[in-house]
Amino acid sequence: MPGGLTLEYETFGAPGDPALMLVSGLGTRLVAWPRPLCERLAAEGGFVIAFDNRDCGLSSKWDGAPDTLPAVIAAAMSGDLSQARDLAAYSLGDMAGDALALLDALGIGQAHVLGASLGGAIA
Repeated sequence: MPGGLTLEYETFGAPGDPALMLVSGLGTRLVAWPRPLCERLAAEGGFVIAFDNRDCGLSSKWDGAPDTLPAVIAAAMSGDLSQARDLAAYSLGDMAGDALALLDALGIGQAHVLGASLGGAIA
């Protein structure tokens, strides 16, 4: 994983089946995806991957970066996107890279991706 990052993840189904990555929203753990849904998708022939984004749940916490989320949101809400980008500890692109790195680590070359809230933007 990038920079020693570790992501907590869970899979359902057979690794050889078509992959479906589930990406959670801001501060939402992988367990927010209903287990019966994941099991049903796997039973229908999918290999389901759910994970905790960085700074969430059991995944790595980002060292060396203060919790700037309130300031980032305030700058973005005021329309100062340049300041918001400068304040952010990492980007949406970094989080998308995390998801790709997880797929690579699992040996998956392609996947369907479903995201909820912030997870939709990452997807």
